[in-house]
Amino acid sequence: MAEAPPQAGVVAAAPMSADVPGSLPTVRLTGDMARAVRVVVDTDTGIDDAMALVWLATRPGVEIVAAGSTHGNCRADQAALNALRVLEACGRGSVPVAVGLPGPVAGDATFATHVHGGDGLGDAVLAPPLGRPTDEGAVDQLIRLGHEHPGELDLLALGPLTNLAAALAADPAALAGYRSITVMGGAGVERADGPDPTLGVGDPNTAHDPTATARVAEAAPLQMVGVDVTLAIRFGSADLDRIAAARTPVATLLWTAMQFYIRFHEPRFGPRTCCAHDVIAAAALTDPEMVQEWAAGTIAVVDGPGDERAVLRPDADGASHAVVRADGPAILRAFIDGVTRL
Repeated sequence: MAEAPPQAGVVAAAPMSADVPGSLPTVRLTGDMARAVRVVVDTDTGIDDAMALVWLATRPGVEIVAAGSTHGNCRADQAALNALRVLEACGRGSVPVAVGLPGPVAGDATFATHVHGGDGLGDAVLAPPLGRPTDEGAVDQLIRLGHEHPGELDLLALGPLTNLAAALAADPAALAGYRSITVMGGAGVERADGPDPTLGVGDPNTAHDPTATARVAEAAPLQMVGVDVTLAIRFGSADLDRIAAARTPVATLLWTAMQFYIRFHEPRFGPRTCCAHDVIAAAALTDPEMVQEWAAGTIAVVDGPGDERAVLRPDADGASHAVVRADGPAILRAFIDGVTRL
């Protein structure tokens, strides 16, 4: 039986998961998970990234130390401005935000404008942020913070891993100082056959820069929160009503941006719903008791249906982990409670 990610607290052996066929070493998180989290966020700030920043701002014991932007949902420079907007709405305007690299390690940048709008926040014509990005680039910020605070900071990567790969290229020890690295991406545990666990959505963050994902996965143990899990955790009509009724600055920002996102989800899932992908990744970091099972193994980038995707190859001695099951209702309740309080 594999051990849980080191920062996840007390662990206990779990039975085989019914969600993944075959013999799969898994762990279930138990016990007192309360701990302080000081997080550095790497984000291509789209709509669910904005939700994740709000999650971090509302969770007790969590400090957002810094944010860096990357390409993916929108341009990296736009993603930095979006992060500033969200952080300011959360009362976290003092958090430094650095601009990251504009495109992948190889090839040209592509953007998910059909999902998040041209500006990443649903083309909602939001007021510009009061602050500006720092003069330090996101790659340099990653390297500096890891060396200045060894073993103290957790890294949460919500977009393509371009900045992380560039940090490793500049300094092979760049990520070694982080206590953990949680990644929103992947398609879960590798399966020999059966239906696509992402329902055709794929693994967009890996597909935007598969070379970066492969390099980071080879260099560092990761906690992977895959689309196979997050796709099933969606806001319902009653959830959206609570956000709309909150009337707080951050709730107003989210609700305005979410209209585009809700429309994108309608053809696949029906009216008045949308996914909370990056919130689930943030929750796996800050509240690991909300993750019911992890699988241990090694991460590889493979060709999947559509674009490249990251998968976890099960191995009880593997240093990386992937979420197998998460308590979606509990995460969504906690998120909405936080939005209505902030």
